[in-house]
Amino acid sequence: MKSSKIILAVLLGVALLWLWSVVPHWVFTLLVLLALIPVMFWRGITLLRRQEGERPSSPDYDASRPTLVVGDDFVECRHFMSLQNWDEARVVLQRIAYTIKTQPQATQDQFKLLMTDFAAQDPLIGGVARAVMPVLRAQPGVLQTALYQHVPGVGPEQVRYALYFLEQLNVIERKKSGRSYKVFEAQPIIDA
Repeated sequence: MKSSKIILAVLLGVALLWLWSVVPHWVFTLLVLLALIPVMFWRGITLLRRQEGERPSSPDYDASRPTLVVGDDFVECRHFMSLQNWDEARVVLQRIAYTIKTQPQATQDQFKLLMTDFAAQDPLIGGVARAVMPVLRAQPGVLQTALYQHVPGVGPEQVRYALYFLEQLNVIERKKSGRSYKVFEAQPIIDA
């Protein structure tokens, strides 16, 4: 019985390596995460093993801003933002982003507000924007992969992440081009 589990694990590993080489890495990551969700529920495992009451409560933010009250992830992200723990806040935002399109429009609007607040404060997104915007103005339609060299000290995965959020915030536009994207500065909307 034990040898059959080893053989199954080896076959699964080979299949994952093959899939990794065939599909874009973000698609692979999404597929693996989607495959793990039923397993986690079936085994009774949660991503965050926290006891009741350990989840951060919503800090008191500027009263002029609407408060996000939908979901613990929103509260958790705001908590990390208040601590200026940008890496943890990014992880939570990515977790929300994977499922936001299936949420009601009100939740999507609240996510957009959260992203706007986060992007305005996140040093990674601001740094990437400052580095790539002059390039986009000089070379509209430059390939996303060519932008990586213009952001020294930041890895391609982090640049892709920042560009995703900049696109969601209508700062840039990306159009699929092969396995990459052509990136443009977003056209401003003029109110008449």
